[in-house]
Amino acid sequence: MGAASSGELVSPAASSVAAASGDTASAWDGYTAPPAQNVARAEEVLNQRYIDRESLNASVPVDLDIPHRIEFFKVMSGINQLPQADLVAVALDWFLRGAESSPDAMLPPWNSYIGPGTPQDVPRAEEVLNQRFIKREGLKWQTPEELKLNQRLAMYRVMNRLSRVPAADIVTVGLDRWLRVMGF
Repeated sequence: MGAASSGELVSPAASSVAAASGDTASAWDGYTAPPAQNVARAEEVLNQRYIDRESLNASVPVDLDIPHRIEFFKVMSGINQLPQADLVAVALDWFLRGAESSPDAMLPPWNSYIGPGTPQDVPRAEEVLNQRFIKREGLKWQTPEELKLNQRLAMYRVMNRLSRVPAADIVTVGLDRWLRVMGF
């Protein structure tokens, strides 16, 4: 847990593994998801007719092109009627539940919205967040209150001793990983 105590996102051991394997190994893979037994799944909440919402504000790196990738996801999946905030809610709920490496863990029809693959020129969130200076863009979403995303993000930070890591960076990693798993 050297990464958690020093505030770095990737430990030296993880970066040497990444260089050796060609895959981006990350300290993010070692963090524990908070328990979610009393929280409804995002897929179930979004099926409700009326949803109370809460603000979720994050600043994500411009290089990850997250707003464009989410919009592309909506168009390619044929779910244009959904607001971006609902896709963000599904992505963060998925990440905070343990981030399975396959959409199979999601409830239908969400597990069927597979895209053509993440563009090669989009760097991984972990790589971008390790840069010293990052150009960011603010994103504000009204996510379903019932999912308790702000509370769960705070619990994630506490459980994993990430007090020096902004919640926006956790949101960034969650969104980027979900979009990659979904093929966008």
